[in-house]
Amino acid sequence: MLSAESMRKMFQLPLKGLFFLWFVLFGLLVMPLELQAKDAIIKDIVITNSTSHVLAYFKVMYAFTPQMEEGVVNGIPATFSFSMDLLMRRKGWPDKEIASFNFDHTLTYDNLKEIYRVTFSEKGGKAIATEKIEESKSLMSAVHDFKVCRLQDMIPGREYILRVKASLERKKLPLNFHYLIPFWRFWDFDTDYYSVHFKY
Repeated sequence: MLSAESMRKMFQLPLKGLFFLWFVLFGLLVMPLELQAKDAIIKDIVITNSTSHVLAYFKVMYAFTPQMEEGVVNGIPATFSFSMDLLMRRKGWPDKEIASFNFDHTLTYDNLKEIYRVTFSEKGGKAIATEKIEESKSLMSAVHDFKVCRLQDMIPGREYILRVKASLERKKLPLNFHYLIPFWRFWDFDTDYYSVHFKY
């Protein structure tokens, strides 16, 4: 039987990474499949406006799994990628795209300070730090006050559609953690597009 040191050399993994791999394997054996993952969805889409812009709010539900949380604590950043499109309805013609956006929320953990940090690309890289995992998950999953377009670019009386989608950004995984690819089904999520129709 191979020792832990032999296995580490064979896979060329850091010792910490090997312990995490054992954790994942153990989780596969003892955790019922129905508890391991739940389809992520987008809920509570709200469209409102400020004095100058159309604003969007929404949140992602059921995006985090126990494996993802453990991975973050062990140094693997989790990045949620959001896609958003604003379309204007046109009878007898394809809908017209008014605006389109792609942005990320990235969650990391600082082992020395024991804090979670969520970075928002749509806010110019602004980051919020917290000591609580539940608060960091809430920050990761919610979009607030997103400026979709200027009111002066809207046509009064026309119908519009806001479409939003979220996914886990696979390309953000560090190179030394590529051995986790077989377990992506416990990290992975990719929601459908969710739409809201409204008139201006």
